[in-house]
Amino acid sequence: MHHYTLTALAIATVDPIHLLGEGVDEHAVGLALFTCDVTNGRVDFALRCSVLDHGDHPGELGTWLDRHLPPTGVVAGYALDERILPALARLPAVAGSPVLATLAGTQLRIVINLRGVDDAGEMVSLVDACAAIGAPASCRNAHDCFIDWAWSRVSPVLHALQTDVIATMKLTLRQIAARTALGHEVEARLRPALELWLAASDLPAAQIHRSCAA
Repeated sequence: MHHYTLTALAIATVDPIHLLGEGVDEHAVGLALFTCDVTNGRVDFALRCSVLDHGDHPGELGTWLDRHLPPTGVVAGYALDERILPALARLPAVAGSPVLATLAGTQLRIVINLRGVDDAGEMVSLVDACAAIGAPASCRNAHDCFIDWAWSRVSPVLHALQTDVIATMKLTLRQIAARTALGHEVEARLRPALELWLAASDLPAAQIHRSCAA
């Protein structure tokens, strides 16, 4: 049986000290996984999200990720090393997490750290990287997310996660296609399936993405 998976990862973080103008590490409050599963030529997509409620233990995000990230296949995230991994590493009780070890590249698995750069060679935000290919991103920073999360407005946080994880999948397919001739063939196979999934989904984030050419 021919089978492989490609999973995009996105994170929602909060910065509770932003209003005071003091530097603080961003804390993870939400995660999204967008998985492409290919089995014997059949392509399926699945999008999963988790956002902490105020009473939830932060370590539950790590448990959720351990439970839902496919055990094999490629994993990709934007600013994975620079933003996602540090936020995940600050979650309680993640020491020894197999998923954290996977994302850190210490296990035999392909992990793609997506990074867009400007003309000066400096890393750009996910929003700017997506704008370069004509794809939408949520345009929300950790302070915006904190305001919504603090007031228990979960829907905007979920929508941002869904928008960004679909964008991450698009960026991943672009990068795979640019690397090798085989990667170009893979992207050419998966792209139409992604477009069909976007067309069939009733998620507002999917509706936004299907209105764009990227």
